[in-house]
Amino acid sequence: MKFFEVIISIFLFFYLFKILIRLIAPFILKRIMKKMQERFYNQYQEDPMVEEGEVTIESQSNNNSKNDIDGEYVDFEEIEE
Repeated sequence: MKFFEVIISIFLFFYLFKILIRLIAPFILKRIMKKMQERFYNQYQEDPMVEEGEVTIESQSNNNSKNDIDGEYVDFEEIEE
């Protein structure tokens, strides 16, 4: 008899959990989406808006040496055996 009580209580718990998740999940998802939307708008507003037709050039450094970035080029030949 105790076995059936445990099985019924497990099923009851999962059924109630399923109902609660269906009721609570939309509120949680709305909250998450609202936070993501606020982050997106805040990130977009931090960048200054450029008017149409205006050109801006941003560079990190004036010394662009390919040898420093790419390394040394080594020419090789295939060896046939």
